[in-house]
Amino acid sequence: MRSIRTCCFPVLLFLIPLCTCAQRAKYFTLPGKPGKEEIRIAGKLGNKIHLWSMPLQFYQDHLHETTLSLHILTADLILADEKKIVLGKSFVRNLDFQFADSVYYAHLFYNSGINKRMLLKIDRNGNVDDVTNMPSSWKSHAVPKDGQGLGFISRNSSSLFVIKTETGVAEDSLDTNELVILPGEKVQAGGIYKKLILRKANRINGQVMEQQSFASSLLDFSKLIISANDSAVLACAFAQPAADAGRHNPYNGNYLFISRLDTNLAAQAGGTVLLKLAGGKKNEYYAPESMYTAGKNQLIISKGRILKQYYSYGGRNNGGFTPPAVYNYYITSSLRLTLVDERNRFLLDTIIESRGGRESLELDNYFVSARNDGADIFCIHQYSASKNGITHFSIGKDGQIDEKEMMVNEDYLYGLGGAYPLENSALLIPYHYRRTNGIMKLQYAPAE
Repeated sequence: MRSIRTCCFPVLLFLIPLCTCAQRAKYFTLPGKPGKEEIRIAGKLGNKIHLWSMPLQFYQDHLHETTLSLHILTADLILADEKKIVLGKSFVRNLDFQFADSVYYAHLFYNSGINKRMLLKIDRNGNVDDVTNMPSSWKSHAVPKDGQGLGFISRNSSSLFVIKTETGVAEDSLDTNELVILPGEKVQAGGIYKKLILRKANRINGQVMEQQSFASSLLDFSKLIISANDSAVLACAFAQPAADAGRHNPYNGNYLFISRLDTNLAAQAGGTVLLKLAGGKKNEYYAPESMYTAGKNQLIISKGRILKQYYSYGGRNNGGFTPPAVYNYYITSSLRLTLVDERNRFLLDTIIESRGGRESLELDNYFVSARNDGADIFCIHQYSASKNGITHFSIGKDGQIDEKEMMVNEDYLYGLGGAYPLENSALLIPYHYRRTNGIMKLQYAPAE
C-alpha cells in the first residue's frame, strides 16, 4: 500500500473500493494517418469541445511542412467538424488560449526561418479569423496565460502583478513605510537583508502603479508564486534560514510565507504569516510548486525532491582524456498537499509518497482541479513498464482525503499535465498509444 504521511496533525485516510458506477471513461482517437502528435485542449465553447493537434516534428531543429488541426467534438466525443491551418515550413514554439465573451483566441508563436506570432479568433462553430494585424485584439486578449495564473507574474482583468526578490544592504535606517520587516526581526545598519517585492503594473504599458515589499535578514526566499483576481492578491514563497545569518538564527526549519492583499497591495484579513513546515524524509527537499483556490481556502502543492549523484569515471576519448566527475540531479519522491483557510491556518499538511513496484506514482505527471469545497488531485499510477492507471486523491472541505483507482485503459500513456477540467466532475485528458493519439473524457466522484 502506498504511504501517506501526515505532517502536522492526524488526517483520516479512507481507502474506497473500486467502483465503476461512480466514474466512467470515453475515448476519442484523432483521425488521419497515425503518428505522434501534440494535443492541446482549448476547452468547451457552447456545447462543443475544441481540440488542437500538431505533429511532434514541430519541435525538431529543422523545418517541416506543418498544419495545425482544430477538431470540434460533441460532449460525447463525436467528431462534428474539423479545420486546418497551413503554416508552411515551420515549427510551433507555443500555442496558448484565452477565452473572452463568446469566443476564444489562439495565441500562436512559430518559426519559419524567423520567429512569428499569430492571433486567431475562434467562435463556437469553429470559424477561424486571423486577427494578427488588429492591434485592438492584441491589447484586449492576446496576453498569454500563465497556466493557472501562477509563477512570477499573474493577471486580473486590468493589471499585472509581479513577485521578485532582491538582496540589499541596510543604510542608517530602513523606511518602514515602504518595507514590512518580518515579525521578531530587526534589520541593523550595514546588515544584509532580503526583500520580497510585490508590484502592481498597468497591463498595457507595464508602468508600476503600486508596490509592497517585505524584508528579512534571517531568511532566504525561493519558489515564488503569485495569484491575482479582481478582488484579491495572494503571494506565497518558500523560506529557509539564510546561510549568512549566523548560528543563532531563531528560524530552525523550513517555512511557508503567505501574504493576502487587496488589489492595491494593502493587507487583508489573515495578513502575512510564516507557517512552519514539518520535516519530510532525510535529505528530502520541499518547495511550493503551484497554488490553487478552493473556495475560501488555498491549496499549495509542493514536490519532495531527493538529491542523487551520477559518477563519471572518465577515460580516453578521441585521443584525449576525460577526467572523472560527479553530477548532481534531483528526483521527485513525493507530493506535499498543504491546505490553509482564509486566516492562513493549516487545515491539512500531508505527504503522498510513491513506492517502487506496482505502487509507483509518476509524481511529475499530475493534475489538480480545485472546487469550492475542496480539490481533486490525479496522478499516473505505473503498474509496470507498459501498464498505466490513474489514481484520484480527493480532498473534502474538512481536510479528509479519499483515494480511488480510476477505471481506464491501462495500455495508454496519459498526459495529465495537459488535462482540462469540465463541469459536473469530468476531465479531458490527452493520451498516446503506439502511433495513435486522442483524448479521454473521465467522469469522477469528488469527496464531500
